[in-house]
Amino acid sequence: MTEMPSVDLDAYLERIGVAGPLRADADTLDALHVAQVGAIPFEALDVAADPPRPVRIDPAGIAAKLVAGRRGGYCFEQNGLLRAVLTALGLPCRPVMARVSWKTGVPGGRTHMLLLVEAGGRPWLADAGFGRHGLISPLPLEPGVETVRHGESWRLLPVTARDLELQVRLGGVWAPLYRFDPDEPALDADIAIANHYMSSHPDSRFMQSRVVARATPGCRRSLHDGELKITRDGVTSVRAVTDGEEYRRILVEEFQLVLPEEMRLKPWPAEPA
Repeated sequence: MTEMPSVDLDAYLERIGVAGPLRADADTLDALHVAQVGAIPFEALDVAADPPRPVRIDPAGIAAKLVAGRRGGYCFEQNGLLRAVLTALGLPCRPVMARVSWKTGVPGGRTHMLLLVEAGGRPWLADAGFGRHGLISPLPLEPGVETVRHGESWRLLPVTARDLELQVRLGGVWAPLYRFDPDEPALDADIAIANHYMSSHPDSRFMQSRVVARATPGCRRSLHDGELKITRDGVTSVRAVTDGEEYRRILVEEFQLVLPEEMRLKPWPAEPA
């Protein structure tokens, strides 16, 4: 993998609302992870733009969009940014590719990128880019141990001789999110190929629908096409979004996301013409 270039830490910290000083420890890892997930929304709207916009995953492109442009991003952008920051702080960090099993229960291709980080003398799973049911805080890499953070329960289970599966408890039932081999680091080529597929292949879920999410401790928000879902302190509300003007207003109010004025979006399937 290529060496990570320097990152503007001051600009990043202003973007996520965190003040220094920062240390290369587990508390800083947790603070940055929570703040980034809450301040920078998960979104793949460049893929849903008309015309589509390329999704850059080089460090300069990520910083220009997520930090300077105050946009959001999906896993390759979110975790690419977090990787650059953690590396700059001196925390050993490497990307790993995962097979998503959310909703279907069946693992697909390696299309999701997460991070494995060494902090406080132990390994952690960090992932700021999964979306509605993604991590808010990093998770200790301890297979078989249930971890409760922010009122949510998580665990990593061995599912093959090599793979671990990340699961979250939803409604009393353990739901699989994705599985990965912690000993197989991702190459730059793996990440580039997966990003190309997710941002351009017709079977990619981002090519088929608009997806936006934002999570803060105690509150999760998601906007999937024309459905806004907010879960606050365990209570979920759902409502329909009926037109493009309302959609953009919700992006600002609930997701702190302002799209460029010239950026047009393709209609979702149920959106009125």
